[in-house]
Amino acid sequence: QEFGDGEFLLQSFGGSVANWAEDSITLRDEVPTGGSSLAVTPETIGRYRLKAVEGGRAGAELGRGGIGRVLRAQDRHLGRDVALKELLADPTLAGAPPSAQVTSVLVRFLREARITGQLEHPGIVPVYELGQRYDGRLYYTMKIVRGKTLGQAMAEAQSSDERLALLPHFLAVCQALAYAHSRGVVH
Repeated sequence: QEFGDGEFLLQSFGGSVANWAEDSITLRDEVPTGGSSLAVTPETIGRYRLKAVEGGRAGAELGRGGIGRVLRAQDRHLGRDVALKELLADPTLAGAPPSAQVTSVLVRFLREARITGQLEHPGIVPVYELGQRYDGRLYYTMKIVRGKTLGQAMAEAQSSDERLALLPHFLAVCQALAYAHSRGVVH
């Protein structure tokens, strides 16, 4: 699903853009709802509480990528821990016109959340919600995955038997990728 260029997106928001800041996009209350591909759920203030990460690392950050960071949070409505990915500002777009910011940052984030949310497979982390924080930052929540990465497990494997024991996990990754590819998604 394509969202179009920046001008199309600005028109799609129907005048709901209130503030274009370096670190957030603030939308007015009249953000389109229902069938709009750009609609997001406004966060109820206090719904998500950030939690400290296990393993001695300070803060709630689990990881960071090109357009967002993933935080450990507690969904206080449902009483469960979730991974909350929030949109980061693109520093290369500081001072760029709003249409460029929309195209480069917002579209990628919305596309990522929606595409991931459409993939239902045991090897793909499910998306629970796509929304906008009270301070204007976009986010989506996902199931929190505990444990170690396949890379960490491989690094810990000392013998060839230990490495061979990881083969079913590698096959599970391949099956998840094959499923995504069958749905037209290439990571």
